[in-house]
Amino acid sequence: MKKFITLLTISGGVFDITTGGGSGNSSSGTQQNPWGSWGGSTSSSDSAKAIKATNNVVITGGVFVIDSSDDSVHCNDSMLITGGDFEINSGDDGFHADNTLVISGSAINIEKCYEGIESVDITISDGTISIVAAMTESMRRGETTKAAFRADRDKILSATQATLALR
Repeated sequence: MKKFITLLTISGGVFDITTGGGSGNSSSGTQQNPWGSWGGSTSSSDSAKAIKATNNVVITGGVFVIDSSDDSVHCNDSMLITGGDFEINSGDDGFHADNTLVISGSAINIEKCYEGIESVDITISDGTISIVAAMTESMRRGETTKAAFRADRDKILSATQATLALR
């Protein structure tokens, strides 16, 4: 497993986060208004992501109710989720890590998203995950996991001892 150099660590607490007017303020996914293009500020320093780090995110516990018009939990490197209860409505990704995303022992319910869990390398080793992903062209062709779990590049997705529900 990759060594995490943590820039954001959350080990507990109760969080009720709404960003960019919430997931209802996200665009419809059209070419003119792509997913994640929220209608908020045009400042480059503003973000509609709920939890965001430029490097790594480590969450070991807590209760999270997130309604974001962009990614709900986002990092530019790797993410480790080893606990916590998540209720997510996202205008883009529920969880997005540019490199590695590891989930173990969490209860995750993503009621609305474009892509539920996105990363180059996704490992799910325990927990309960329910995802309602947007109807994409790939889903219409029968590739139902494409929008719920998106593993880039080498398409690495590993899930063991986890309960997954894709709706």
